[in-house]
Amino acid sequence: MAAVDCEFSIGSVFSSYHEFETKFKEFQTKNHVLFIKGVSETLKFHPASDCLKYKVLVFRCKQGKKRPTTSTGARPKQRTLKCGCQAHLRLRAVDEGGSWVLKVTGSNMEHTNHPVDALTASVYPENRQADVTDTIKAMVGSNVPKKSLKRYIEDSQGIVLLPQDVNNLKRKLCGVQLDDPECVERMLQNIREEGGVTKVGVNESGEFEFLFFMTASMRRDLEKYCDVLVMDATYKVNCYLYPLVNVLCVDSEGSGRPVLHGFVRKECCASLMSCLTFLKSVFSVDMSGPSVFFVDKDLSEIAAVRETFPEALVKLCSFHASTAVKRALTSHGLSSQQVDDILKYFKEQRDTRSVERFLELSDIIRQEAPDKTVQYFQTNWWDRTDMWAAHTTLDLQTFHLTTTNHVESYHSKIKQTLHAQTRLGDCIQLLMTYDFDLVRTKDINSHLHSISHHYNTIQKDPELESIVNTLTSFGVVTPTETTVTPTETTTGTETACFSFTNVKLQKVKTRGRPRNKQNFTKRTKRRKIDKTTDQTTSSTNTVTAGASVNVIDESMCYECGKEEVERQYCVDGVFEWIMCDGCGRWFHKYCIGMEAVVKEAEFLCKFCVSRLITSVSGCDFVVE
Repeated sequence: MAAVDCEFSIGSVFSSYHEFETKFKEFQTKNHVLFIKGVSETLKFHPASDCLKYKVLVFRCKQGKKRPTTSTGARPKQRTLKCGCQAHLRLRAVDEGGSWVLKVTGSNMEHTNHPVDALTASVYPENRQADVTDTIKAMVGSNVPKKSLKRYIEDSQGIVLLPQDVNNLKRKLCGVQLDDPECVERMLQNIREEGGVTKVGVNESGEFEFLFFMTASMRRDLEKYCDVLVMDATYKVNCYLYPLVNVLCVDSEGSGRPVLHGFVRKECCASLMSCLTFLKSVFSVDMSGPSVFFVDKDLSEIAAVRETFPEALVKLCSFHASTAVKRALTSHGLSSQQVDDILKYFKEQRDTRSVERFLELSDIIRQEAPDKTVQYFQTNWWDRTDMWAAHTTLDLQTFHLTTTNHVESYHSKIKQTLHAQTRLGDCIQLLMTYDFDLVRTKDINSHLHSISHHYNTIQKDPELESIVNTLTSFGVVTPTETTVTPTETTTGTETACFSFTNVKLQKVKTRGRPRNKQNFTKRTKRRKIDKTTDQTTSSTNTVTAGASVNVIDESMCYECGKEEVERQYCVDGVFEWIMCDGCGRWFHKYCIGMEAVVKEAEFLCKFCVSRLITSVSGCDFVVE
């Protein structure tokens, strides 16, 4: 029951309708009540009509009046809020000492027959009306799911919505249907206005190359937790099939928080370097940069990280490293028992923190493995122990992180909503909505963890147990949240002269997509040769190996320039192709010296190897 407020007692005056309206709204919000304007009379043809607006102004409680009955012959509503509450307010325009004012002539602020609390006030239909902003228009126009739209409005405006309210809002704005580039531009503009940064890149034809963005929340998390970063890309999350690159930081409790999202036309070293350069530009002068960068053994990511953050240590995901070793051991023709034994020794090497034990395990592998396998370990692993061995990072704080599971788990969750038919604008909005919920949940859990007592029940000695529990009751220290002053939005030369509405969005052709119902495997392309007709390629249709080719032809071997080879080089009528993991070009296994029957391992062509050596070592490497 709301108490009587002296401002609205009989005899109170207001110099203007605006003054009354402002104070009355504050009163209703403070006391959790709602008054509805009743039968009123406007003030017309009067000098004070613009200021006062009303000659007689009446307000009644939302739950006033009596419940309708059948006495009028009309069937009453089966559900109503009317309960006969007598609370009301009446004002009249009067002349007070030569000036016209609104004077309270009747007032009853005592509410009866219904509860007066915050929950009741929040569910009134008038309080469930959302303010239609440009962001909401963009979300409705881009067909964002109703649950995501409802959650965004509730979080941003602090109101309660029912599913029917969202349907009514979408019906009201049904005529607003934005194009995808226009929707993306509005999203990016909203990110910049809230303190985030964005960057868009296009080629000479105006076609999309990359899009990176960081919200204000991401910038704050990066400021606080920049020591350990995890980077990976995922696919088939938008209708253009642009790969989505995500960078996560690891907070003080070992949880992952997204700090950068990026869409690239092609996941190559140049695009990833642009992404990391954008990330580096956000670092303030006081920040030292990341000390450890976790990747999943992607050579393009490794080269981009080393070029952009030369001081950071690149660590490989232990799962991807073990998978690569097992695949290589299998391709060496070892028995399953030998593969299991050597893989077990490698995993122990990876996890041991003792240099002596690491060397002992190396000697064991040399004794049990053939020379080819030993050379593989020496070249690919033992010469690069800082990227995967635990004993090389004893002085670094990695929060016991050994894999890229943080970003892999993040990908699996966002792909429950994102798919290959999602528009780019919808994808950005859904990412922001999910990140908001994720960070808010982590902040709440972190606060609960910081104020909780952490007792140790392992100790058997009563005195020692008492000492330990006393000293560690508040053992977890939560970093003090700092306020980050937004700097100037990074736009670069790519966005200086145009908005995203001018960007040409085109669906990219994914690597290794099936064409003409040909038989493809995951990374090896097999071509059926007609056994009844000898198909050979004329020498006039060949191209020079290694020539400058602007478009990669998936039907042509980049080494020999032919589509098919002679029958004697085939195995059971099927010829093996292999794709370079660096540039995506296809090669005949015979042309590069690989046997067709050998199981596939990770493969880089000589051109990618030369570029990788040049980017890492800085010296020129000439391909013969």
